[in-house]
Amino acid sequence: MHKISKRRKSPFNSACQCSHSPVFIKCSANSFAEEPVYGFLAISFKYSLATVIEKFVTDLRLKGFTDVTVSQHRYDLNFYQSHMSKNILVVSTLDIKKFLIHIKTEHDYKNSSLTRKIAFLRSFCRFLKDEGIRRDTPASSIKFPKIREKPIEYLSKDAIKKLVDLIDNYRDRLLVKILYYEGLRRTEITKIRKKDINLDKGTMLIQGKGDKQRIIPIHPKLRLEIEKYIEPLDSEEQLFSLVPRMINDILNKYSKRIGSHIYPHLMRHTFAAHLYKETKNIWLVSKMLGHSKIETTVKYLRSLNVLHDFSAEYENAFNEIFH
Repeated sequence: MHKISKRRKSPFNSACQCSHSPVFIKCSANSFAEEPVYGFLAISFKYSLATVIEKFVTDLRLKGFTDVTVSQHRYDLNFYQSHMSKNILVVSTLDIKKFLIHIKTEHDYKNSSLTRKIAFLRSFCRFLKDEGIRRDTPASSIKFPKIREKPIEYLSKDAIKKLVDLIDNYRDRLLVKILYYEGLRRTEITKIRKKDINLDKGTMLIQGKGDKQRIIPIHPKLRLEIEKYIEPLDSEEQLFSLVPRMINDILNKYSKRIGSHIYPHLMRHTFAAHLYKETKNIWLVSKMLGHSKIETTVKYLRSLNVLHDFSAEYENAFNEIFH
């Protein structure tokens, strides 16, 4: 057994196994190493956990992740650390599996939530390896749990009409109509400014996920209402002075009146389902939703249970050629 001298400090209260024989490390959680420690789990204790988290968050921002996503990942790291018996920087594959079992049994996490947790841990472990903090990526061998796909719900046209008709506030009415006619995410609608709206061309500039921009057409039924609404606004002013959570609150208020739970993403589901049913154009739906891959849209429409069966059209396509 190799021993670490007393002068050599490490930030972790856990055992780290070397490839040849174990190295046991015992020290305070906030201390720094004076030199790298090479082993199976960790190869450098140059940074404290807090420093590593800040480096990871900075890396996410440089990659263009939104503030909402960055905040969620920061929360995830703090959640993992509070529920794991070891420092998250030196956990093993077995430690991660035990953690996943714990949150599944004790916190009733569904497989879809576990999948997101695993995906994030894989990403974080790859970051640790790229930064030279670990040699391995312990989450990479953990398989995603099977998820039983359930059809996604969407509203009927009658339900949409009923919702819009009961709203007497002009701003709220326009907000709901834009959610339905344009299929925007709630974060996207809060980022629209007056200068992003081009009424002459009938288009809107949308700031999507990862700061990806897309230009979408303004539905003809919205143009006059938007023109009237934005007239007193300054060029840099938000179309709606709202934060994402406030959109949920507005929809909840009207949901109670019609006895149905309505939320922003349900409006997006409804938009996608209705647009595809009317056009059978996957490419159009994909572009409007801001999906970077058409496969994402196909999966989305399949979950909505509206994907069209083109077999009849295919069978009739060549009828006039051969007899």
